[in-house]
Amino acid sequence: MDNKKHLDFITSLVLIALGVYVTLESVGMTIASKKAILASPGLMPGFLGIMLVLCATIMLVNSIKGVGFKNILAQTKQWFGGLVKDPVVKNTFLGVIFIGVYIFVLLNLFSYWLATLIMLVFLFLYLKATSWLKAALISVLTVAAVMGVFVYAFHVPLP
Repeated sequence: MDNKKHLDFITSLVLIALGVYVTLESVGMTIASKKAILASPGLMPGFLGIMLVLCATIMLVNSIKGVGFKNILAQTKQWFGGLVKDPVVKNTFLGVIFIGVYIFVLLNLFSYWLATLIMLVFLFLYLKATSWLKAALISVLTVAAVMGVFVYAFHVPLP
């Protein structure tokens, strides 16, 4: 039995969902543009979304073929169980949450330099990379360098 069939199964489900989303959005683009389907901006995304669903469905069928639907579900469930307990996966998921909080909360509440400073200090402390004082100093210097280079040297507006 191929050990990667459950990964193909999961990937095909994700790709089918993505293809359906892209197709539905392209329909929305076509309706919003009020143009004929062949002249609308939703034509190419719709075509690509349909092709993605088609190819992912073929992948789904091939992942089940020879193994059976119940077996592939059991393999997938066992794989997810081990994945959830893996400390590397937990840390990665926590990192994604930190970045999400930075982007969607801190940057909306504070200016760029303050939000970035808070995030860097918190990240240094969470990772136990250095002492609180060094974390604050490194963070202040980093934010100052980024602001100096992008805002003052290159005249690039930061968020």
